[in-house]
Amino acid sequence: MANFPALFQVITWCGAAYLAWLGIKALRAGRGGAFSPGAVATTPRQAAKEAVLVALGNPKLIIFFVALLSQFVTPEMS
Repeated sequence: MANFPALFQVITWCGAAYLAWLGIKALRAGRGGAFSPGAVATTPRQAAKEAVLVALGNPKLIIFFVALLSQFVTPEMS
């Protein structure tokens, strides 16, 4: 990225445009959501599956556990 500042600028503007599009889309959605009459209830199994996928997909959580658990691992362990 240091060698291509124009590319970095393009990526930055694309990210800003995407965030603006998400914001406009959220504002246009109104107050609906989970409490709207057409909302579908989530089963406990589906909620647990989604929670695990979100947790595993979060890089901050992975780094936290690597930093925490690496204190308890020694080279002598298998």
